Amino acid sequence: MEVGALRAHARREADELGPPPQDPEERARWVEERRGAVVLCAALADYDAALLRRAAFHPADEAVDPAAQALLLDATRVGE
Repeated sequence: MEVGALRAHARREADELGPPPQDPEERARWVEERRGAVVLCAALADYDAALLRRAAFHPADEAVDPAAQALLLDATRVGE
C-alpha cells in the first residue's frame, strides 16, 4: 500500500474510533477495537515498519492527524 493510502486509512480508522470513552467497560472495548485497527494498519503495510513510519510523519506540506499518527506508529511494533 502506498504511503498516502495508508495514511488515509489510518485517518478513517482513527475517526471511526473517536476519543477513548470514560466508562471503564466502554474503554476496554475501545482499547480492543483500537488494537484491531493497529494490526490492520500493520497488515496493510505488509508489516513494513519503515513504510508505517513514512506514513506517520508528514511531508512539510501535509499534516497528519495525531490519532492516525499514533495508530501508524503503534503498528510499527506489531509482530515484535
